[in-house]
Amino acid sequence: MKNLFVFLFISSISLAQTNTEIHIFDIKEVNEKWLVNNGKNISNNPGYDSQPHFYDNNTILFSSNRNGEVDIAKYDVISGSKSFISNTPNGG
Repeated sequence: MKNLFVFLFISSISLAQTNTEIHIFDIKEVNEKWLVNNGKNISNNPGYDSQPHFYDNNTILFSSNRNGEVDIAKYDVISGSKSFISNTPNGG
């Protein structure tokens, strides 16, 4: 039983989510080739950031770690600003 416990413990560590980030890029076609450039990290913080959603042409919503809790962040593509639109006291 001791060996099984060690295996399960190691598995849970190896499957743990790492610090993830959300990036945006400019993508355009030039001479029948796709160019990807101007990459930018829009979440840029420690912890797990995920589930980006294009709300409209200028707004991206995503879940973001804030003080160890997960809330919904909003990124404005035009201004380059990030703000939180939820404030869940016990995380979300």
